[in-house]
Amino acid sequence: QYDNVQPEIDALPSRECLPGYQGDVTIESYTVMFSKDEPSIGHFSCLAPEGQRVWVNTQDPDLLQSMLQEEFCGRAARIDDQDEITVSS
Repeated sequence: QYDNVQPEIDALPSRECLPGYQGDVTIESYTVMFSKDEPSIGHFSCLAPEGQRVWVNTQDPDLLQSMLQEEFCGRAARIDDQDEITVSS
């Protein structure tokens, strides 16, 4: 039997995504991907001041190491015009 559940999914709350966003954000979630036992890329899900979602990645080795050792959820950050993230201390 087949049920079309798309209307139920569409009724769920969602956030607007802002591609190419530059400015202040709050880190909502993050993860680090590995390649050959080494951290290779970090993915951040962030929230803009008005509540929209912003996705950004990093390959900065120092930031990747920090992401493995520190908690980043809830921290303030800034995304620049090169799509690079700078996380506040």
